[in-house]
Amino acid sequence: MNSSKLKMPLSFLVFPVAGMFAALVTMCWPTNRILSWVNPLGSLFFAVAIAPCMWLFSGLRSIHKTIVFFLGSFVAAVAGTLSAIYVTGRVFSPAPLGAPVADQVAFTGGFVGAFVLLAAALSSFSGKTLRVLIQSACWAVAGGSLAVLGNASGEWFRIIRSHFDFLRVEHANQHSLLRLGRNDELALVIIWHTGMGLVIALAVWFGQKASCEHQSGASASCAP
Repeated sequence: MNSSKLKMPLSFLVFPVAGMFAALVTMCWPTNRILSWVNPLGSLFFAVAIAPCMWLFSGLRSIHKTIVFFLGSFVAAVAGTLSAIYVTGRVFSPAPLGAPVADQVAFTGGFVGAFVLLAAALSSFSGKTLRVLIQSACWAVAGGSLAVLGNASGEWFRIIRSHFDFLRVEHANQHSLLRLGRNDELALVIIWHTGMGLVIALAVWFGQKASCEHQSGASASCAP
């Protein structure tokens, strides 16, 4: 097996692991006012974790496009949050703290965030805007589904964190999301980040494969 054929299956493992690492850092890292503004929902950590994977496994070789991906990750977090707030109907009167998040709210936020993130990632490998938007919208359904799954997995995360000291509240920094967030919120972060790592790997690979087959009739000739 040559290196290009090895990179594809390996990327499907490395990307989600990088996403999980970004989620754990997001939960455990002490936050402050400045970091919360530049790193909403761990978008900065996610971009820092995924961008090197795109360089190593997907053939990204552009500083400019990497910056676009970083900006896209930030915009995805903001757009996803704002769209979720809008769906609640409480734009100017936020829901009480601790109120559960409805599935449609979680799906909307996850879908919009995933769409923006995927558009930023896929645009790094394709210059066809319409194709990128269509592919991003299709793959974004997975992002919305991941948000719903994460939102419903609070009890699962509570059980998991009880077995790992570094995830327990008593060992968390007082200004970290791990101490301040609810179990369902933390489960959403870790599942969405991990899942979106895999979704990006799949979307980029399928996009490159389709583009190569369209251009040359043989995907191997276009492998990164």
